[in-house]
Amino acid sequence: MSATIDPAKGHRLRHGRIHIARQEAVFLLLLVVSMFGLYRHTLQYDLIWDTKNFAAGSLLLNKNRPLSDAFRYGYIQGQFGENERSFYYRPIMNLSMMLENRLWGFQNVGIRLVNISLFSLALFCLFVFLKLQVIFEDFAILCTALFAFLPLNADNVF
Repeated sequence: MSATIDPAKGHRLRHGRIHIARQEAVFLLLLVVSMFGLYRHTLQYDLIWDTKNFAAGSLLLNKNRPLSDAFRYGYIQGQFGENERSFYYRPIMNLSMMLENRLWGFQNVGIRLVNISLFSLALFCLFVFLKLQVIFEDFAILCTALFAFLPLNADNVF
């Protein structure tokens, strides 16, 4: 038995690609501009205490280690020494911090710009996912806007 699902008007996949209408593209562009506008004042804020501690004692950041070490050592490995075990294993975060450190140093402006960019990318991915759900026509726009501007997410970007 096969069932066919008739997607809502304007929300159909074409050859495995999702179609984004002009008004939705404008919405996404305004959303990204809003995120940078909303969080621009945080670019000059000082780093929080745990980020400072990580940078000061990090084996991965203070020595010019190969990027593959991001997958070999834990997040706070440097504070305990190279041979000690760290149960706080965050390889993607380690890799991100190592790359940022190599690109522009361990500075608050660079770290925050990356965070705002990643949050904007996450909003785009959320929009595409919700658009595929086809609950009602503006469902993806409504939910993505709510997620973007809820104060709960501010700490993720800082």
